Amino acid sequence: MAKRIVFAAALSLILTGCEAARDELYSPDGFPAPYMDKVATAVTPEQRADRYLLGLALLAPAVLETSGTGKEMETSISLVNSTYASLAKLYEASNKCSDPKSPEKGCTQSRSEEKKKTHVPNTYAFETHSYDVQKKFYRLGKTLILNLDLDETVDEILAFDVTTITNLYERGKEIVPAVRRGTATYRDAVLIYASAVAQSCRVKHCDDLTKLLEAQYSKVSKASATPDGERYFHRLQRLARQEADGRDWVLGEQRRRALVYHVDKACDAAYEFQTIGEDKTTTPEVCGNGQKQNGSPNQKTSTERDRFLTIVHSIPPKPVAPQKEGELQANAQGG
Repeated sequence: MAKRIVFAAALSLILTGCEAARDELYSPDGFPAPYMDKVATAVTPEQRADRYLLGLALLAPAVLETSGTGKEMETSISLVNSTYASLAKLYEASNKCSDPKSPEKGCTQSRSEEKKKTHVPNTYAFETHSYDVQKKFYRLGKTLILNLDLDETVDEILAFDVTTITNLYERGKEIVPAVRRGTATYRDAVLIYASAVAQSCRVKHCDDLTKLLEAQYSKVSKASATPDGERYFHRLQRLARQEADGRDWVLGEQRRRALVYHVDKACDAAYEFQTIGEDKTTTPEVCGNGQKQNGSPNQKTSTERDRFLTIVHSIPPKPVAPQKEGELQANAQGG
């Protein structure tokens, strides 16, 4: 009876409550969506999965770098692996039964494999799989707060507000290395996101974004890189977010692997810490791309990471949208 009362009260609060409650009911990805939109807008399921991967590349290295003991590191590595597992299902769901108007066979029911009922992730359960990823992100954010004894809330951490991260510089030298790791990864993630958005643009579109990418990462003059004193990556992130609206951008396999590289790098460093100190573990976990155990030539790899990359590899590449005839003529004439 008590459980029913609590459930009824919670439901009443959601139905009649504030803007966050309405977002939770009616917005894709629920109430975290407006926070994430401030950094990277996403509309399609595949874009939303890509945005979560961007978030993992930011959160995982910071959590691993701040885990202080062997057992803490083991727990953090396990959490990174479970996030990989949830993300794999989300990517799979984003590309199965992708046209909800025309459900394929097996879209709306479980299938039997070796006498065991298994659900195939698909668009009809995308929001549920999205929630599963959010639960892992919440635990990552909570772990980071506990590791650094922060005053910030999990919501602030999960909003990927880089200002929140950089404010930690005031906490002293013991935090600065982890903060610098986080901000360096943030800059790389902004570049990866911006390059994906720029690739989705037609010729003569997104000129400012394209020129900004070329100004820093090609032989083009850097004179126009930071007008009005705006920092380079701040402008890059702002233009990418602005141009992403209404465009069918996706990261694609190579950029997704580039983000996994950042997690791998942190996992490689974290592995050794599990076997050091008084609180060490005898069965170290792996979240990266192969680690030697006790000098053994055999390497142990993360099955969750490998499964994630298998799913990513299976997603067909999205073709670049063709230009309209009028745009082709304008470009041919230099207009």
